[in-house]
Amino acid sequence: MDRKLHLRLVSNKDRIEIPWIICHICDCEIIDTEPYFDVKLEIISGKTRVLDHTKTLPQIEEDIAILTDELENKTSKELEEEVRLERRFCVCPECRKKVLKMLDCE
Repeated sequence: MDRKLHLRLVSNKDRIEIPWIICHICDCEIIDTEPYFDVKLEIISGKTRVLDHTKTLPQIEEDIAILTDELENKTSKELEEEVRLERRFCVCPECRKKVLKMLDCE
């Protein structure tokens, strides 16, 4: 997960370190003992490109040349993310409410 995980020195005397996390939305600190939420975003392509079989051979060859040019100008990561994109975020309780409201899930 892409959580921003840090260690914070709580006491110099006892040298106690408590892990803490940063909310990906508001950047507030969340101590690992406090509640937080993992938000998983997954976007999957709903349509794939298919060659039209009603086209003539020269038209199909032109389509293939255009697709090849598009592929050459993109990185493998860009191509992969056009088909499937996944991200994970760590959010505090207040930002969870904002996310739910934005998605009309509240």
